[in-house]
Amino acid sequence: MTAKDLQAIDVHAHFGDYRQNKSELVNEFCSADAETVVFRAKAANTRLTFVSPLRALTPRFNNDPVGGNEEAVSIIEQTDGLMQWVVVDPLKPKTYQQAEEILKRDQCVGIKIHPEEHGYKITEHGRAFFEFAAAHGAMVMLGSYIVDPGDDVDYPAAFVFKPGIENYADYLRQHIAKAKESKGKVAVSVCAADLQNNLDFLKTAQDAGADYVSYCAHSTMEMFLSKNQSSMFCNRANWGTLEKWATAIVKAVSISVIFKIGIHGTDEEIVGTTEILN
Repeated sequence: MTAKDLQAIDVHAHFGDYRQNKSELVNEFCSADAETVVFRAKAANTRLTFVSPLRALTPRFNNDPVGGNEEAVSIIEQTDGLMQWVVVDPLKPKTYQQAEEILKRDQCVGIKIHPEEHGYKITEHGRAFFEFAAAHGAMVMLGSYIVDPGDDVDYPAAFVFKPGIENYADYLRQHIAKAKESKGKVAVSVCAADLQNNLDFLKTAQDAGADYVSYCAHSTMEMFLSKNQSSMFCNRANWGTLEKWATAIVKAVSISVIFKIGIHGTDEEIVGTTEILN
Protein backbone atom coordinates (compact mmCIF):
# COMPACT_ATOMS: atom_id res chain seq x y z
CA MET A 1 0.00 0.00 0.00
CA THR A 2 1.23 3.49 -0.85
CA ALA A 3 0.16 6.92 0.39
CA LYS A 4 -1.95 7.31 -2.73
CA ASP A 5 -4.00 4.27 -1.69
CA LEU A 6 -5.07 5.98 1.53
CA GLN A 7 -8.15 8.18 1.46
CA ALA A 8 -7.69 11.49 3.22
CA ILE A 9 -9.86 13.20 5.82
CA ASP A 10 -10.06 16.97 5.31
CA VAL A 11 -10.49 18.56 8.74
CA HIS A 12 -10.78 22.19 7.59
CA ALA A 13 -13.23 23.05 4.85
CA HIS A 14 -16.26 25.24 4.18
CA PHE A 15 -19.41 25.34 2.07
CA GLY A 16 -21.63 28.16 0.91
CA ASP A 17 -21.10 31.58 -0.63
CA TYR A 18 -17.74 33.26 -0.06
CA ARG A 19 -18.18 37.02 0.40
CA GLN A 20 -14.81 38.29 1.52
CA ASN A 21 -12.89 39.46 -1.53
CA LYS A 22 -13.32 42.63 -3.56
CA SER A 23 -13.17 40.51 -6.70
CA GLU A 24 -16.43 38.86 -7.65
CA LEU A 25 -14.42 36.30 -9.62
CA VAL A 26 -12.46 35.28 -6.51
CA ASN A 27 -15.67 35.11 -4.49
CA GLU A 28 -17.17 32.84 -7.14
CA PHE A 29 -14.15 30.54 -7.22
CA CYS A 30 -14.14 30.24 -3.41
CA SER A 31 -17.86 29.43 -3.20
CA ALA A 32 -19.36 25.95 -3.38
CA ASP A 33 -22.51 24.24 -2.19
CA ALA A 34 -22.28 21.08 -0.10
CA GLU A 35 -22.68 18.73 -3.07
CA THR A 36 -19.82 20.45 -4.90
CA VAL A 37 -17.59 20.19 -1.85
CA VAL A 38 -18.21 16.43 -1.72
CA PHE A 39 -17.66 16.09 -5.48
CA ARG A 40 -14.29 17.82 -5.25
CA ALA A 41 -13.34 15.79 -2.19
CA LYS A 42 -14.01 12.51 -3.98
CA ALA A 43 -11.97 13.71 -6.97
CA ALA A 44 -9.09 14.35 -4.53
CA ASN A 45 -9.43 10.89 -2.91
CA THR A 46 -10.87 12.41 0.27
CA ARG A 47 -13.53 10.32 1.98
CA LEU A 48 -14.64 12.68 4.75
CA THR A 49 -14.70 16.48 5.01
CA PHE A 50 -15.25 18.54 8.17
CA VAL A 51 -16.98 21.79 7.21
CA SER A 52 -18.32 24.99 8.67
CA PRO A 53 -20.69 27.32 6.79
CA LEU A 54 -19.18 30.38 5.10
CA ARG A 55 -22.32 32.24 6.05
CA ALA A 56 -21.05 32.10 9.64
CA LEU A 57 -17.68 33.61 8.72
CA THR A 58 -18.05 36.03 5.82
CA PRO A 59 -18.13 38.89 5.27
CA ARG A 60 -15.79 39.80 8.10
CA PHE A 61 -17.55 41.45 11.06
CA ASN A 62 -20.91 41.21 9.25
CA ASN A 63 -21.59 37.47 9.15
CA ASP A 64 -24.37 35.25 10.47
CA PRO A 65 -23.11 32.39 12.66
CA VAL A 66 -26.55 31.67 14.09
CA GLY A 67 -28.15 31.28 10.67
CA GLY A 68 -25.08 29.46 9.36
CA ASN A 69 -25.24 26.84 12.12
CA GLU A 70 -28.95 26.26 11.55
CA GLU A 71 -28.40 25.89 7.82
CA ALA A 72 -25.47 23.51 8.30
CA VAL A 73 -27.43 21.10 10.49
CA SER A 74 -30.02 20.34 7.82
CA ILE A 75 -27.63 20.38 4.86
CA ILE A 76 -24.98 18.14 6.42
CA GLU A 77 -27.61 15.75 7.72
CA GLN A 78 -28.61 15.13 4.09
CA THR A 79 -25.11 15.05 2.58
CA ASP A 80 -22.93 11.94 2.87
CA GLY A 81 -19.25 12.68 3.25
CA LEU A 82 -19.59 15.81 5.37
CA MET A 83 -19.22 16.38 9.11
CA GLN A 84 -19.97 19.62 10.92
CA TRP A 85 -17.96 22.12 12.90
CA VAL A 86 -20.48 24.17 14.89
CA VAL A 87 -19.37 27.82 14.97
CA VAL A 88 -19.36 29.68 18.28
CA ASP A 89 -19.15 33.48 18.42
CA PRO A 90 -18.92 34.67 22.04
CA LEU A 91 -20.47 37.99 20.96
CA LYS A 92 -23.63 36.07 20.00
CA PRO A 93 -24.71 34.04 23.07
CA LYS A 94 -27.21 32.04 21.02
CA THR A 95 -24.31 30.25 19.31
CA TYR A 96 -23.43 28.71 22.69
CA GLN A 97 -27.00 27.42 22.97
CA GLN A 98 -26.77 26.05 19.43
CA ALA A 99 -23.47 24.32 20.20
CA GLU A 100 -24.96 22.57 23.23
CA GLU A 101 -27.59 20.96 21.01
CA ILE A 102 -25.57 20.40 17.83
CA LEU A 103 -22.67 18.76 19.69
CA LYS A 104 -25.08 15.96 20.63
CA ARG A 105 -25.46 15.03 16.96
CA ASP A 106 -23.29 12.30 15.48
CA GLN A 107 -22.56 14.53 12.50
CA CYS A 108 -20.83 17.18 14.66
CA VAL A 109 -17.07 16.82 15.26
CA GLY A 110 -16.56 19.85 17.49
CA ILE A 111 -16.48 23.63 17.74
CA LYS A 112 -14.81 26.16 15.47
CA ILE A 113 -14.05 29.72 16.53
CA HIS A 114 -12.96 32.67 14.39
CA PRO A 115 -11.95 35.66 16.53
CA GLU A 116 -10.57 37.49 13.51
CA GLU A 117 -13.82 37.15 11.53
CA HIS A 118 -16.21 37.91 14.38
CA GLY A 119 -14.15 40.76 15.82
CA TYR A 120 -13.25 39.84 19.40
CA LYS A 121 -10.04 39.25 21.31
CA ILE A 122 -9.39 35.67 22.34
CA THR A 123 -7.64 37.04 25.44
CA GLU A 124 -10.97 38.50 26.57
CA HIS A 125 -13.29 35.63 25.66
CA GLY A 126 -11.00 32.58 25.50
CA ARG A 127 -11.27 31.39 29.08
CA ALA A 128 -15.07 31.27 29.10
CA PHE A 129 -15.11 29.59 25.71
CA PHE A 130 -12.61 26.87 26.60
CA GLU A 131 -14.40 26.21 29.89
CA PHE A 132 -17.55 25.66 27.82
CA ALA A 133 -15.71 23.33 25.44
CA ALA A 134 -14.19 21.38 28.32
CA ALA A 135 -17.57 20.99 30.02
CA HIS A 136 -18.96 19.45 26.82
CA GLY A 137 -15.90 17.37 25.92
CA ALA A 138 -15.71 19.19 22.60
CA MET A 139 -12.79 19.20 20.18
CA VAL A 140 -11.89 22.74 19.14
CA MET A 141 -10.45 24.21 15.95
CA LEU A 142 -8.97 27.68 16.37
CA GLY A 143 -8.72 30.26 13.62
CA SER A 144 -5.27 31.04 12.22
CA TYR A 145 -2.92 33.68 13.55
CA ILE A 146 -0.26 35.70 11.80
CA VAL A 147 3.28 36.42 12.98
CA ASP A 148 4.61 39.65 11.48
CA PRO A 149 7.14 42.28 12.58
CA GLY A 150 5.19 45.29 11.28
CA ASP A 151 2.02 47.10 12.28
CA ASP A 152 0.89 47.79 8.73
CA VAL A 153 -0.60 44.41 7.81
CA ASP A 154 -3.89 43.76 6.02
CA TYR A 155 -5.30 41.89 9.00
CA PRO A 156 -6.90 42.98 12.31
CA ALA A 157 -3.97 44.11 14.47
CA ALA A 158 -5.32 42.32 17.55
CA PHE A 159 -4.63 38.98 15.86
CA VAL A 160 -1.02 39.57 14.84
CA PHE A 161 1.78 38.23 17.06
CA LYS A 162 5.13 39.98 16.99
CA PRO A 163 8.12 37.71 16.18
CA GLY A 164 9.94 36.33 19.19
CA ILE A 165 8.99 33.34 21.29
CA GLU A 166 8.73 35.54 24.36
CA ASN A 167 5.78 37.35 22.75
CA TYR A 168 3.50 34.34 22.41
CA ALA A 169 4.87 31.40 24.45
CA ASP A 170 2.77 32.14 27.55
CA TYR A 171 -0.30 32.73 25.41
CA LEU A 172 0.09 29.35 23.69
CA ARG A 173 0.78 27.48 26.92
CA GLN A 174 -2.28 28.92 28.66
CA HIS A 175 -4.72 28.44 25.81
CA ILE A 176 -3.52 25.02 24.72
CA ALA A 177 -3.71 23.80 28.32
CA LYS A 178 -7.24 25.11 28.63
CA ALA A 179 -8.25 23.57 25.31
CA LYS A 180 -6.84 20.17 26.29
CA GLU A 181 -9.14 20.09 29.30
CA SER A 182 -11.84 19.14 26.79
CA LYS A 183 -9.95 15.84 26.25
CA GLY A 184 -9.91 16.57 22.52
CA LYS A 185 -6.95 17.02 20.18
CA VAL A 186 -5.52 20.51 19.77
CA ALA A 187 -4.12 21.88 16.52
CA VAL A 188 -2.39 25.25 16.26
CA SER A 189 -1.99 27.12 12.96
CA VAL A 190 0.41 29.82 11.87
CA CYS A 191 1.00 32.02 8.86
CA ALA A 192 4.11 34.21 8.66
CA ALA A 193 6.06 35.70 5.76
CA ASP A 194 9.39 34.65 7.26
CA LEU A 195 10.26 30.94 7.42
CA GLN A 196 12.08 31.16 10.75
CA ASN A 197 9.11 32.90 12.37
CA ASN A 198 6.90 30.00 11.25
CA LEU A 199 9.35 27.43 12.63
CA ASP A 200 9.72 29.21 15.97
CA PHE A 201 5.95 29.49 16.42
CA LEU A 202 5.23 25.87 15.50
CA LYS A 203 8.00 24.53 17.74
CA THR A 204 6.66 26.65 20.60
CA ALA A 205 3.15 25.31 19.98
CA GLN A 206 4.52 21.75 20.11
CA ASP A 207 6.37 22.46 23.35
CA ALA A 208 3.18 23.97 24.77
CA GLY A 209 1.34 20.68 24.24
CA ALA A 210 -0.34 20.93 20.82
CA ASP A 211 -1.19 17.56 19.26
CA TYR A 212 -0.89 18.88 15.70
CA VAL A 213 0.50 22.00 14.09
CA SER A 214 -0.63 23.55 10.84
CA TYR A 215 0.96 25.85 8.30
CA CYS A 216 -1.57 28.00 6.44
CA ALA A 217 -0.65 28.53 2.81
CA HIS A 218 -3.99 29.58 1.43
CA SER A 219 -4.07 33.32 2.08
CA THR A 220 -4.64 35.81 -0.72
CA MET A 221 -3.42 38.77 1.34
CA GLU A 222 -0.95 41.07 -0.36
CA MET A 223 1.62 40.71 2.45
CA PHE A 224 2.12 37.10 1.28
CA LEU A 225 1.37 37.31 -2.42
CA SER A 226 3.95 40.07 -2.89
CA LYS A 227 6.58 37.57 -1.74
CA ASN A 228 5.24 34.68 -3.88
CA GLN A 229 4.07 32.85 -0.75
CA SER A 230 0.86 31.35 0.59
CA SER A 231 -1.59 30.67 -2.27
CA MET A 232 1.22 31.53 -4.73
CA PHE A 233 3.06 28.38 -3.62
CA CYS A 234 0.83 26.46 -6.02
CA ASN A 235 2.52 28.12 -8.98
CA ARG A 236 5.25 26.06 -10.64
CA ALA A 237 7.78 28.89 -10.27
CA ASN A 238 7.46 28.70 -6.48
CA TRP A 239 7.61 24.91 -6.02
CA GLY A 240 11.25 25.06 -4.95
CA THR A 241 10.42 27.44 -2.11
CA LEU A 242 7.40 25.35 -1.11
CA GLU A 243 9.54 22.21 -0.91
CA LYS A 244 12.16 24.05 1.15
CA TRP A 245 9.56 25.40 3.57
CA ALA A 246 7.64 22.13 3.89
CA THR A 247 10.85 20.18 4.53
CA ALA A 248 12.00 22.67 7.17
CA ILE A 249 8.64 22.60 8.95
CA VAL A 250 8.46 18.79 9.04
CA LYS A 251 12.01 18.63 10.41
CA ALA A 252 11.35 21.31 13.02
CA VAL A 253 8.64 19.41 14.91
CA SER A 254 8.05 15.78 15.81
CA ILE A 255 4.23 15.94 15.88
CA SER A 256 1.97 15.69 12.83
CA VAL A 257 1.89 18.67 10.46
CA ILE A 258 -1.13 19.79 8.45
CA PHE A 259 -0.46 21.84 5.32
CA LYS A 260 -3.41 23.97 4.28
CA ILE A 261 -2.69 24.91 0.70
CA GLY A 262 -4.74 27.21 -1.51
CA ILE A 263 -5.76 25.39 -4.69
CA HIS A 264 -4.79 27.85 -7.40
CA GLY A 265 -3.15 27.48 -10.80
CA THR A 266 -3.53 24.93 -13.59
CA ASP A 267 -4.50 21.30 -13.04
CA GLU A 268 -0.86 20.33 -13.61
CA GLU A 269 0.33 22.81 -10.99
CA ILE A 270 -2.24 21.62 -8.45
CA VAL A 271 -1.16 17.99 -8.95
CA GLY A 272 2.50 19.00 -8.74
CA THR A 273 1.94 20.93 -5.51
CA THR A 274 0.22 17.91 -3.96
CA GLU A 275 3.06 15.60 -4.99
CA ILE A 276 5.64 17.90 -3.40
CA LEU A 277 3.76 17.81 -0.09
CA ASN A 278 3.31 14.03 -0.28
